[in-house]
Amino acid sequence: MSWMKWIGLVWAATFFANDGAAQPSYRNEWIDHSKVYYKIRVAEQRLYRIQKSVLTTAGLGDVPAQHFQLWSQGKEIPLYTTQSMGTLANNGFIEFYGKPLDGEADTELFPDPTQHVNKRISYFSDTAFYFLTVNADGPNLRFTAAPNLVNTTTLPPDSFYMHTYAADYYRGNFSFNYNLGFANLVGGEPVRSSVWDQGEGFASSPFNVRDVLNFRVQNLRAFRNGPTMRLRHSVVGVSTANKWVTLGLNDSVVNKVDITGFNQVMAEVQNIPYSRIDVSDGITFNYRTDDAGYHLTVPQSTSLELTYARRFIFDNSRIAEFPLAANTNGNHLRLAAFATDGQAPVLFDLSQLRRYEGVLKA
Repeated sequence: MSWMKWIGLVWAATFFANDGAAQPSYRNEWIDHSKVYYKIRVAEQRLYRIQKSVLTTAGLGDVPAQHFQLWSQGKEIPLYTTQSMGTLANNGFIEFYGKPLDGEADTELFPDPTQHVNKRISYFSDTAFYFLTVNADGPNLRFTAAPNLVNTTTLPPDSFYMHTYAADYYRGNFSFNYNLGFANLVGGEPVRSSVWDQGEGFASSPFNVRDVLNFRVQNLRAFRNGPTMRLRHSVVGVSTANKWVTLGLNDSVVNKVDITGFNQVMAEVQNIPYSRIDVSDGITFNYRTDDAGYHLTVPQSTSLELTYARRFIFDNSRIAEFPLAANTNGNHLRLAAFATDGQAPVLFDLSQLRRYEGVLKA
């Protein structure tokens, strides 16, 4: 595997099973009360490096590298250490890939997990906590250093990867909205369950026949010869009125759904051609409805994701995350427009637990 001007690769899959006979999990089963845990606050997606001097200040300077262990959200997190065994050298460090808190755990709040449509954002916090401890029993999860063969590979460079743009109705360029979820009318007033129900969560601004919801995504860096695009989205009603909603890409309608009352509707559109992307490499999404009501009666979008083939261009980003399809021959990655500050970039492969150091080329 090889690349140019690269910061990081993360490829991970998480599978959840719901076994009716299984005991409930309180997400604290991982804690060993005989150990000391050092709490690390993570509110930004990036690589985190803990230098030997910091470890020494915390009283961990003499801990053998193989004994360090890291946890977050009830899962062990792989670490990279500058040496695999023994006490770290004075210029040594441990390193891990950290991410803010997402909404995966919030799925358990919904009686119907399929109604939790936006797992990228937690309802409660954007800050995750990682816990560093010492586990002498091992084995502890580790990244291993792997050779970068960019200067000798005969593989052609990869042309694209499958990227998913997701509308961020919380941190994005939208007025803040929170949908309260499904309701039944009692005495003419909406009454809602105490549990999380369909449609509940962060949502777009309301829209109607006059006030169309438009938002634009620029610099898609689309690879137009790749697999066709796929769109997934969901919309929810906020009144008893029945209505239809259309979703357009650059004013070309690609989907129409009917909403009944307070229900949420989820839809998927396959095989969208790249001709929907305009000449400036962007898309304007357009939500419309036949309802002319005011903002308390018209629908909202609760999720929108567009998956498409993207070139390896990253617009001066310092971190990136993307999947690679399985390939027995490996991959030749040449990535452009990363902010490296002249330092050798680092690539982590979370699937194989490998760490690569990049090669900068003009």
